[in-house]
Amino acid sequence: HADLMRIMPGPDFPGGGQIITPASAISDMYDGGRGSMKVRARWKIEEMARGQWQAVVYELPPGVSSQKVAEEIEELTNPKVKLGKKALTPEQISLKQVILNQLDTIRDESGRAAPVRLVFEPKSKNQDQTEFMHMLLAHTSLETSASINLVMIGGDGKPQQKGLRQILQEWIAFRFETVTRRSQYRLRKVDDRIHILEGRQAVLLNIDEVIRIIRAADDPKADLIKAFSLSERQAEDILEIRLRQLAKLEAIKIEQELEQLRKERAGLADMLDNPATMKRAIIREIEADQKQFGDTRRTVIEEAQRAVAEQKVLDEPVTVIISEKGWVRARTGIGHDVNQFTFKAGDAMYGAFECRTVDQLLVFGSN
Repeated sequence: HADLMRIMPGPDFPGGGQIITPASAISDMYDGGRGSMKVRARWKIEEMARGQWQAVVYELPPGVSSQKVAEEIEELTNPKVKLGKKALTPEQISLKQVILNQLDTIRDESGRAAPVRLVFEPKSKNQDQTEFMHMLLAHTSLETSASINLVMIGGDGKPQQKGLRQILQEWIAFRFETVTRRSQYRLRKVDDRIHILEGRQAVLLNIDEVIRIIRAADDPKADLIKAFSLSERQAEDILEIRLRQLAKLEAIKIEQELEQLRKERAGLADMLDNPATMKRAIIREIEADQKQFGDTRRTVIEEAQRAVAEQKVLDEPVTVIISEKGWVRARTGIGHDVNQFTFKAGDAMYGAFECRTVDQLLVFGSN
């Protein structure tokens, strides 16, 4: 299992990005064939004149586009009233203020020179760069979840969820079957070609006799078979080819082709008879594919804490009302007429305290 994790430490997404999920969790997904991992964008800080700076995202998680992130920022800074509501919720107002207090501008500069270049300019150069990016990660798809669902069609032809080790084992077995069928098919073709060439070789030094038989015989195929000990397949080939293909100059070509085919046949027979030979051949093919199509890893795997959205409380005046039976409630604003507050039967006003939503409330119990 450790060897598998070393070779395949995690998915490699086309757009790059950074997997922040711990290796132990990825290992569990490999075992069960299912799970979800956190992937975030990769960015860099570009220093500018007079101490200014900007954050530039150059890789995005799978399924996330620059346009999608820009639209999310627009929704956060210009929120719409939710269905069934008459006004923006306190959370929407608070989140809007959080974004606008830190983010000045967002620009999508993606193009031919840079497939992904999403630029974020802060409100102030004095802002903490890490906190700035943490805010963007927490509230947009710059950090998102990628689902892992390892479903494959096995040798029984049925789709089933399987662990990565089992998938690889079944694929290797399937590869052996494929190479076996391919080799058997090629061996039949090689044997047939050798048989044909051996027939031509048998009549090559007696071309005049071949011509005489073809011209004189009522059944030239039967006579060719009898005269040169040919098979029916070889005799049919002699009758179908042009006679110039049996000229003496063709003798060398026939011998060379036969030599190559017999060598290939020996290799195919060895592969079909010897599993170790076939295993080496499959490894060579995989290594050739890796050399032709492989590239360096794009997705970085580096564990990190998930960016959590911290909802900051909007700082505004509020009146806290406490009843004699200990019920507490809040009313937006200050300067209320306390005589207008109502209570349940048997309960009454204990006190009303004007404060702000960001103040702390300490409650002491009698027990």
